[in-house]
Amino acid sequence: MSKLLETKLPTAIGPLSPEIFNRLVRILELSLNKVDVNSTVNVNETERNLNQFNTGDIIWNLATQQLQLWNGSQWVDIYSGTEKGVQGNAKLGTVSVSTGGNTIIAIGEVATGYAQKTGIHNMNIEQLKKDLTLDEGCINKIYLDHLRFPTLGIGHLITSKDEESGMPVGTEISEKRVFECFEKDIEIVCIELDRNMPWWKNLSEERQLVMANMCFNLGMTRLSKFKKFLKAMKEGKWEKASIEMMDSRWATQVGDRAVRLQKRVLTGD
Repeated sequence: MSKLLETKLPTAIGPLSPEIFNRLVRILELSLNKVDVNSTVNVNETERNLNQFNTGDIIWNLATQQLQLWNGSQWVDIYSGTEKGVQGNAKLGTVSVSTGGNTIIAIGEVATGYAQKTGIHNMNIEQLKKDLTLDEGCINKIYLDHLRFPTLGIGHLITSKDEESGMPVGTEISEKRVFECFEKDIEIVCIELDRNMPWWKNLSEERQLVMANMCFNLGMTRLSKFKKFLKAMKEGKWEKASIEMMDSRWATQVGDRAVRLQKRVLTGD
């Protein structure tokens, strides 16, 4: 952090207090002209999701052009590198500091990450991203999935609503666009699970990750057909759920992925 600012940003565990928030404002004011994003770790989102980071680590995200902080469960944007200045987001609101010295503070609840958007409180979204990147692979071009459907990036099925609709297989896709689709797809998965299977939020984090992983891969329509598996998951019958999961064409198709998810269902870790 000292590579970025002359003084360290305050850190907090749990809700951000007004004192910490005010200190952040002051530090941004004092350090505005001393931020050098090139002096910190520069990674794309694939590299970020595959590496291990410690709570408090800072990176420069090459895909989104954002300075991000790993808070132990997800990446949070803390700096927007533009000529207009610096903007910092926190639970109490938003701080914007312009190069002219003006500071705007908007106090109010600010949603950060899918946990607040969907009501999920104990699932590690960044772990889900790592799992899906491993399981789906990341291809920065249009390709055909195993069912011969046009797909891009990390398992994003191209629909008529996508700007890539109708583009030929092999068309290069920017990393920024790949992760834009990835983030949106994860958000849709969480919303669909909330809407159709609200009990899933009562599961342990690892079993929530299983549900989200399967929904991402199968889609809600196909997942909802796993009736015996879902009934067992809802009732906490883990051995039964693991058996039903593996007794499917899907498990045969995805191979090791199903084996990894089955272990999580059984052990909860």
